[in-house]
Amino acid sequence: MKFAPEDNLLTVETIFEGINNPSFLLANRAENLVISLEEDANVNGGNLMVLELAGEKLTSIDTIPFLWRSSLLYRISPNEQFVVAANYSGGSLSIYKLNPSNQLSHLQTIRHDGKSINESRQEKAHVHSTVFSPDGNFLLVR
Repeated sequence: MKFAPEDNLLTVETIFEGINNPSFLLANRAENLVISLEEDANVNGGNLMVLELAGEKLTSIDTIPFLWRSSLLYRISPNEQFVVAANYSGGSLSIYKLNPSNQLSHLQTIRHDGKSINESRQEKAHVHSTVFSPDGNFLLVR
């Protein structure tokens, strides 16, 4: 999207045709790498995609299956070697390794069990967010 404040105008431009329903986007510090979850309501999960950004052009680097639906928040670790995903509906946390060639590999998924005392509203575990500690040594999951 581009915003022209002098005209009070917001325009949408497609810069990558090869993605269906991107639900979240993350960029690295250099802003030359974009990570997105491609979600399709008719498919369980979707794809986790790594895209390279050069100017205003995105190029696909890697796509791997993502097994969970309704992911809420992704984070890139402070050292930019890991991507973590909080999965609301699955009650899980998934961790991926981002290698030097910007390919992703799934390391681990941790599924939480349990429910709230208000079973009509929260009948199972829901992971809402992930936050790395400032030093990057800890991952906080809520």
